[in-house]
Amino acid sequence: MIRRHLPALLCALLLCGSAPSVQAQDAQTLVERAGAVLEGAPCDAAGLQRLLTDLAQARTPDADCAAALLLRDIRRDTAQALPLLLSAARNGLPRAQWELGNMLLEGRGAPQDRRQAAQWYRMAAMQGFAPAQYNLGVCCELGYGMRPSLPEAAAWYEKAADQGYPDAQYNLGNLLMRGDGVVRDQNRAAALFRASAEQGYVPAITNLAQCCLDGCGVARNPGEAVRLFRIAAEQGYPLAAYYMGECLRNGLGVPRDAAEAVRWYRRGAEKGYGPAQTHLAYALMTGEGASPDAAEAAAWYRRAAEQGDIEGMRNYGLCLLRGDGVPADAEQARRWLQRAADADDAEARALLQRLQ
Repeated sequence: MIRRHLPALLCALLLCGSAPSVQAQDAQTLVERAGAVLEGAPCDAAGLQRLLTDLAQARTPDADCAAALLLRDIRRDTAQALPLLLSAARNGLPRAQWELGNMLLEGRGAPQDRRQAAQWYRMAAMQGFAPAQYNLGVCCELGYGMRPSLPEAAAWYEKAADQGYPDAQYNLGNLLMRGDGVVRDQNRAAALFRASAEQGYVPAITNLAQCCLDGCGVARNPGEAVRLFRIAAEQGYPLAAYYMGECLRNGLGVPRDAAEAVRWYRRGAEKGYGPAQTHLAYALMTGEGASPDAAEAAAWYRRAAEQGDIEGMRNYGLCLLRGDGVPADAEQARRWLQRAADADDAEARALLQRLQ
């Protein structure tokens, strides 16, 4: 995931419109005031205009960048923001280079150009700017604007992780856990997940919980896994909600509770996570922890199938074949079973063979 926002600025939240003239201020004070506004400090339209005028008079790359962000994020005026951001980036300001890379990568306020985005990220990354090092790592990993290179991605994640950047710690941990582009090291992966989790990064909290559940890189501790899954799930992370359902259904770290498992499966399903949708559908189809409802079960299987979940495709095909919760439709059933089989699902292949 490309990270776009820095943590909150550690500066006083000053009210716009109460500042003296620009001659009595230095550029850094103006930049800090702009940062406070971007973080939510009160500022009316007149105060914002005065701040923008003062920043324009300061004529420094930092001031240009601050003005650009105010124009883009507060006034929603990317047309005026882009030239200022470009000027600051060309003058070597890493924050501006990173922000410009974000706009180009996403096509937000400028035509999408992943190659140029990666170049701006690289300029900022070479100056040690951790968010840009992380984003450049993402570009290397996913091939945004360049050929994919997992070793290079790992190297940039490492640089950002060394600065404590939680997203980079998480991504580097994933590469180390799988041995992608680096020598596999599950112990270090778990340590990186913990470092990221301690900063509140929800995907890392979930991965650390998985490590605790499986004893991967840490001592096996299902109770701690459940505690961590719950923290992440309560923040709306669907993968964690799914795992909460799994732990409750199977009695891992908590007493078995099929009804509570269904509640968590539903939370993950409503966030669009395919496995949670299929497990919710199974509970509704069988009555395990929920009142049986074949029609709702079939609907959840279909939602999972439509986003490529293999189990969802197979089971929705079975619903169509048997007429469970939907009108029987052998032709559509075969299509969904074939999609599952094409995704290397052995059960779907066996079903298709029996239907021939």
